[in-house]
Amino acid sequence: MRDGAAPGAGHAWPGPGSAIGPFTLLSVAGRGGCGTVWRAERREPFRQVVAVKLIRPGMGSDAVIARFAQERHALARMDHPNIARVLDGGATPGGQPYFVMEFVDGEPITAYCDRVRMPLRERALLLAQACDAVQHAHQRGIIHRDLKPSNILVAEGADGAPRAKVIDFGVAKALSPDGSEPAVTEAGELVGTPDYMSPEQADLDGARIDTRTDVWGLGAVLHELACGAPPYGRTGAPTATDTTGRASTLRAARAGDVQRIATRADEVDAAAAEGRGTTREGLARALRGELGWISTRAMRARPEDRYQSPANLAGDLRAWAAGGPLVAGPDTAAYRLRAYARTHRTQVFAAGAVAATLAAATAVSAWFAVHESRARGEAERRALETQRIADLQAGVIGALEPSFVGAAIVQDALDRHRDVMVQTEPDRDRRRALMRTMYEEMIKLNKPDIGLAVIDRWLVTPMEQAVDERMADLPLAAASVRHGIASRRWALGQLEEADRVARDVERVRTEALGPDAPETLATVHLLGMIAWSREEHAEAVTRLESAWRGRARALGEGHPDTLDSAAQFGNALVGADRDEDALVPLRTVLDAQRAAHGAESAQAYGAMRDLGLALGNLRRFDEALPLLRAAWDGRVRTIGPDAPGTVRAQAFLGMCLAEAGQADEARTVLVEALARSERIYGTEAPFTRAIRERVAKLGAQE
Repeated sequence: MRDGAAPGAGHAWPGPGSAIGPFTLLSVAGRGGCGTVWRAERREPFRQVVAVKLIRPGMGSDAVIARFAQERHALARMDHPNIARVLDGGATPGGQPYFVMEFVDGEPITAYCDRVRMPLRERALLLAQACDAVQHAHQRGIIHRDLKPSNILVAEGADGAPRAKVIDFGVAKALSPDGSEPAVTEAGELVGTPDYMSPEQADLDGARIDTRTDVWGLGAVLHELACGAPPYGRTGAPTATDTTGRASTLRAARAGDVQRIATRADEVDAAAAEGRGTTREGLARALRGELGWISTRAMRARPEDRYQSPANLAGDLRAWAAGGPLVAGPDTAAYRLRAYARTHRTQVFAAGAVAATLAAATAVSAWFAVHESRARGEAERRALETQRIADLQAGVIGALEPSFVGAAIVQDALDRHRDVMVQTEPDRDRRRALMRTMYEEMIKLNKPDIGLAVIDRWLVTPMEQAVDERMADLPLAAASVRHGIASRRWALGQLEEADRVARDVERVRTEALGPDAPETLATVHLLGMIAWSREEHAEAVTRLESAWRGRARALGEGHPDTLDSAAQFGNALVGADRDEDALVPLRTVLDAQRAAHGAESAQAYGAMRDLGLALGNLRRFDEALPLLRAAWDGRVRTIGPDAPGTVRAQAFLGMCLAEAGQADEARTVLVEALARSERIYGTEAPFTRAIRERVAKLGAQE
């Protein structure tokens, strides 16, 4: 299709009253660069108001259609309460592509907050909802690239509470695990809105954009929510004809020349402060203080200096709203103590009174102990710092996600290939052909397998060697790092190595901390999981029961770690063919998760999944299948179809269907679960192999 040609010659462009599939167009709800969003209605077999997005007349170029399809696919991959969901899609009789979305009857976040005169802290919490949505998109491999107030709509729910909805993924950048979405943005093409554009996004030299670009955009929205203007100083986005203003904004964007919130403090007026639930002095103090710190951290010129994820930004927004310490705040004991005092006023007051009483009685004895305490205090401080570093390293190792690492490596290779093509191949059509060939080859690679190999070769193994060589005189700190290494080796399927390292950690922690310390019990739990994976069911049951009961005593029966051990103990009993015994701990966990998180939570659905598997093994299919179906459907709704726990729910349902004799449905469910497991866990992960064996068994029965 040539540029500018309308699809479907001889067919009129849809307008009010036109039918698009089962939907009738009512009125235009919004327009973008190449698309029009219509408010539409379905009347049969039920009434439903939706948003229908169509390519605008005269915008039907190949590039626009490709981008339109990319947006539809990106939305289809996401399932989050703060992202407008895609419901349907297709093409009109005239060949015009469209897709149908949830209709958000809202207004831009800045307009809503100004209209209801929302206080600053509530504005921060509302923006944190948008951060959660963008984090979800990033976990699905999607970068929005055009975050601004008009793309974060706010509507009030049935309970009257405002809900943020992120919309318009029309210029999103994605690397699909299955290769369904080509890269359609050319190097040198400006993408986004200048007033809310990060420095790297405004650079036309092909600078690579990653998830931290969206962190910048969210920071820009925070800037406007706080002081009423975007960070480059304009009061509204430049229009297409405002070439002078647009050029100056782009120059400022490329230089990272933002007007920080703190510089606005002297400009605020009483009306703006009143609209934010405070006084002029209070607003100025917030802009100069911690709220300004958050905005500054989000919009630093260098991506590596910003928050590294929207989740980190959301954490600071919520911490600021609650009066707690910020990641963006100074890393000093005095600052942390002040923040603690703000959020624990009663405890601090009581402790202060007791401390004042004790101070008079201990002044003399303290003088004699000062020299000894200084030396001991320095040693304890250094030991604490070492332990914190070790815990951080262990946490980083444990949090690495192979599928994300592999996808990031592939995306980086594609980006670098694009940069080389821009520099060495002047012919645009040939450059696009070469890029497409490269893309088609790269998407064949299994991302988790790449991530597993890289994590093992370049992180876990060198880290283990470094611990052996450099931390021999710091056994507890070394144990923390080793615990993370053992956990990661277990996740990598390296069960012998994981068991060896974890047993050494258990010995060190038991000798130094005792068998009932939470740290020791964490390693006991890990050893139980390793034994379970090695099909050493008797040891798995013993260790996981010990971890469950020990954590209940040390942490409390409702603590998340306690419930995790209880659930895994129940699962170990299932593995040991003691399904009847497993019902007690699994029902206990389900009741606790419903009480703590609600019946519609991902945690409750995970507990339903585990209980359903045990009931299925007992051949109580009339109880098991409804539980497993509800668990799978519920986790798809609450956490997404590609979350690891959701894939397990899908696989368990397929296995139960097979045992119940419903082979056709079981095959369909298990084949889909196998494809997801290969993408998430890797082709050779133990769970993937288990699903593959069950699929092969069903095939042999045909």
